[in-house]
Amino acid sequence: MTSGLPAVDYNSDFARSYEPGRQISAAALATWKAAVDPYVRGARTVVDAGAGTGRFARLLADMAADWVIAVEPSADMRHVGQSAANHRSLCWVAGTAEQLPLASRSTDVIWTAFTTHYLDLRSAGSEFRRVLRDNGCLLVWHAFPEVFDELEWYRWFPSARTIDESRMPTLERVAATFEQAGLDLVDRSTLRMQIANDLHELADRLAHRAISTLRLISDDEFGHGLAELRQFADSAPPLPVSSPNILVTFRPR
Repeated sequence: MTSGLPAVDYNSDFARSYEPGRQISAAALATWKAAVDPYVRGARTVVDAGAGTGRFARLLADMAADWVIAVEPSADMRHVGQSAANHRSLCWVAGTAEQLPLASRSTDVIWTAFTTHYLDLRSAGSEFRRVLRDNGCLLVWHAFPEVFDELEWYRWFPSARTIDESRMPTLERVAATFEQAGLDLVDRSTLRMQIANDLHELADRLAHRAISTLRLISDDEFGHGLAELRQFADSAPPLPVSSPNILVTFRPR
């Protein structure tokens, strides 16, 4: 997918800031596990395609029976992930969703989170179908454009939504492309995830610029938006901040 925007460099300080900026709260983790566990429980092989620093790969390794394979193209992200992970069943490999370094029909579950805007959807769909066993499933986790109206942090960084609207494919487009590759959408659910205990904590998380879109806006807009958020948080009630994500399940045809 091409948006005309500069590429985000994941081989940079982004790799080091990713973990502290994208931590999963205990409340969000409980919601996520309840949604994912029925698909992962008992799986022999789970692949995390576009694993980043492995924040989901480690969780999947806690849940899955045998192997979790974290596939990530960025050497720096892999390095951070390998330094943080100490799971007997988790292994890391260099690769992309479009060229998975895996044998055909070798995988029970493919998990991919917040990646659709980076993928060549047609090539990735074909690869996902190739490596999945016939009774396997593909789980796509993303804040698709369908939920943009509910993303709290856009309020403070107005050009961020415009950027994401230009680069994020809709769920409809993803589903139609994957269907052509032999993957049928069989389920979708929207889950609200607690991302911060209050707006002060949200500001602290966003300060890491661990959301790639925040690396694509100007430094001036980022600094101004963060300052406004902190100022607003001083007078706002200390309420949890939640964000919707969509979990989509595909099965091989």
